Amino acid sequence: MFDSESEHFTYTRIIQAPAEPVVEPVERLVATGGQWEGDFEYYYFETTSEGRFLYGMVNQGSTNRYDGSDRFDFEYDPSDGKFYDIGSCHPYLWGIDANKNGISAFPTTSNMQTHFWYNDSDNTLIFQFDNPYYVPPEPVERIVATAGNFSSTTDYYYFSTTSDGRYLYGLVDKDSTTRIAVGNATDWDVEYDPINGKFYDAGPKEPFKWGTDDTGANLSDVPTTANMETLYWYDDNGSLNFQIENPYYVA
Repeated sequence: MFDSESEHFTYTRIIQAPAEPVVEPVERLVATGGQWEGDFEYYYFETTSEGRFLYGMVNQGSTNRYDGSDRFDFEYDPSDGKFYDIGSCHPYLWGIDANKNGISAFPTTSNMQTHFWYNDSDNTLIFQFDNPYYVPPEPVERIVATAGNFSSTTDYYYFSTTSDGRYLYGLVDKDSTTRIAVGNATDWDVEYDPINGKFYDAGPKEPFKWGTDDTGANLSDVPTTANMETLYWYDDNGSLNFQIENPYYVA
């Protein structure tokens, strides 16, 4: 802008925020389990006016809707990361695993790694597939125990991402960023795998076992199951050393 009286130019600089990464539709969703595995797939047909990716069920390897019908169609919304059932037939319900746990109506939750889709009676797993739009979570810096023998003195601290893509955590004193050097400093290391959602015992010491509660019953060897809301980690004598609210849990 030019100021005629002062004969000076004034410049306005416009700074634009970086654009969100663009999610491109994948052409084909292939089942890794379920009643339709080996027979049917979902094929991308178009992006709707609302920006959703429209998929229709096709015979394996085909590009034509099964039976020429859109009754099995669903949509993926890249703005919220959820799948929506828009057809009049299956799938009607989805669950968090292949054992009919957490059965819910559509839309699904966002950023699920694996989808388990069921019929309207929730008794048959129809279509299981790995979500091509899944984005692994970023590693959290510090995992703080809420109970257990070591909860008041130690934390787990993120040190690195391994060559396998796991998040490596070491045992540290409260507010410290240095491993506790009792024996080998890496003895108490654990790893979180963002691909399958499980924690692994990477060191030779605790945790040796994990349980679904703090009673010491039904203990299992590490790795844990995927997507546990709360972690209960025990030593080899069955004593609860760490109770941790899983920072990677997806409700």
